[in-house]
Formats: sequence, C-alpha cells, structure tokens
Amino acid sequence: MSLTDQNTPVLDAIQDLLGGQGYPPTVRELAQHLGVSIGTVQPHLRALERKGALNENVPSGHGGLYLTAPCRTVWG
Repeated sequence: MSLTDQNTPVLDAIQDLLGGQGYPPTVRELAQHLGVSIGTVQPHLRALERKGALNENVPSGHGGLYLTAPCRTVWG
C-alpha cells in the first residue's frame, strides 16, 4: 500500500481517534479532529479505501471508519 503525503495524516488521525475513543471515528469526527470540512476529508477517505487501508462499509450502529487488518498491522 502506497500512501501519499496527504493520506498519511488522515490515517494517523483515524488511528489517534480510535485509540482515544475506543471505537472508530465517524467522518464528521475525523473532519473536526483535522480542522477541515467533511468535503475536504472525503476524497482522502475514498483514496484510503481504494488502497485497502480503510473500510467504510462495515455494518455497525456507530457508522465509524474501520481500518483494514493490514493497515492495523502497520499503524496500530
């Protein structure tokens, strides 16, 4: 998985929020953490999903962003 300089801070923020909250962040929580709009963070999330680092389609009541297993190994 090859991440760009723009993807890495987004992935790091997801990991930070996951560790602090104990559950994956929502897109809104991630955008607030990064200090950007939801529209700014969404293209980065799509890129991370294409690269296999993120899965937004895991069913849950929270609707959070889930890191894939290989990504957890690298970042967590």
